Amino acid sequence: MLIACATDRQYVEMTGVLIRSIYSQQHSEDVKIFVFCYLLSEEDKANLSACADPHTPLTFIDLDGDAARALKDLISERHLSIVAYSRIMIPDMLADHLGRLVYFDCDVVVNAPLDELFALDMQGFPAGAVSNAVTTSRLAELNTALRRPVDTQYFNSGVLLIDLDEWRRQQIGQRGMEFAKTWMPQGGDHDQAVLNSVLSGNWLSMDQKWNNNPMRLSAEEAMTMPI
Repeated sequence: MLIACATDRQYVEMTGVLIRSIYSQQHSEDVKIFVFCYLLSEEDKANLSACADPHTPLTFIDLDGDAARALKDLISERHLSIVAYSRIMIPDMLADHLGRLVYFDCDVVVNAPLDELFALDMQGFPAGAVSNAVTTSRLAELNTALRRPVDTQYFNSGVLLIDLDEWRRQQIGQRGMEFAKTWMPQGGDHDQAVLNSVLSGNWLSMDQKWNNNPMRLSAEEAMTMPI
């Protein structure tokens, strides 16, 4: 199982919780986690490594050089650094890897084995995601900003099931970065809006259990959801 996340220094602790939650589950296959990191110190990396299984160490990939130059001019906010856009680039940066990869935001907690998620029928789509749980007016606002019908399905990019081969074949990464260079974020959406634009009508709608917001659930319900 290939899993990726991205973090910078302000989200190291959350990322550690995510990593520990992944390794606390009994997956049927070995897990390999790639941590795309921006300006992390060696101490930060050591702390994250301590959250992992010692038999399957983390793979750290620094967002520097060409990757940093590609990201540095993109618009971000205080709570959302440029590292958030890296999910658009990850499949291309892992060019030696084939098959499927799951991307997790660093504030995700995994509560169950991921075998079922990895086994989903992707029906030829390059990515799978969960529809964003927003009001009708908010959905209209998000879609209007992207100049498309107000009721177009809009996904949350915090959990992405990616078919690496199909993603690359359709050049989702290249198209996404080109769009991001000219996109003027509206209503607080940044990389998520970019992906919704590039993948519009071209993504697998997954069950909500794969990306639940605990604010909408009781403590008991939250613990029974896989993610």
